[in-house]
Amino acid sequence: MPRRDAASLAESRKLAGIRIVTGTTSPFTRYERISVSPASCSIRSEYVIAFYTFKLQYKCNNSTPAWEQRKFSEIVDVCSGRDYKHLDEGPIPVYGTGGYMTSVSEALSHNRDAIGIGRKGTIDKPYLLKAPFWTVDTLFYAIPKSDINLEFALCSFLNVDWKSKDESTGLPSLSKESINETVLSVPNVVEQNHLWNFFADLDRLITLHQRKRLSIRQRSPVWS
Repeated sequence: MPRRDAASLAESRKLAGIRIVTGTTSPFTRYERISVSPASCSIRSEYVIAFYTFKLQYKCNNSTPAWEQRKFSEIVDVCSGRDYKHLDEGPIPVYGTGGYMTSVSEALSHNRDAIGIGRKGTIDKPYLLKAPFWTVDTLFYAIPKSDINLEFALCSFLNVDWKSKDESTGLPSLSKESINETVLSVPNVVEQNHLWNFFADLDRLITLHQRKRLSIRQRSPVWS
């Protein structure tokens, strides 16, 4: 996920502000803004943080909460990575806490996408893993359950302060138990899909603006 320049980041925040104003996906759901994003974030994480700046109030009908409080153990299956050195070279990418490492002949997950999150070292930078893939033993991979949208799961992981759950006095360390016991707010899968489709549209809009700005910069000597 590439870092954004200052102009592009400011544009993202402006659009994220629109999202916060118009962020309801149901006539029965209202949200309020409760936080702002940090200055140093990528295109995707900028959206993710804007995504999670909606705080549930309540559905109008019978005051039933629109989002449920659930543990991560209820939305993903956290699996352990393994050593890959006994495997032959092949087409399957191997990932560690820093991203892609090499390619091997076998996969840990053949057809199920997941979220990679560090067990040791970099524990606060979860990212998307597209199947098939293999992860090393310092990287957990969390497979969303059937009623959880993959991108919503990624948003959820990106909005937890995992460093606060560090269990080591030396190299940062994160346990399955810490992940599984973390609580978050979760809507039903229909609303998850609506939310992510809305943000995906903003992704595309920002991409168009970036291309337009690049085109203007290339044509104008003022930008040289």
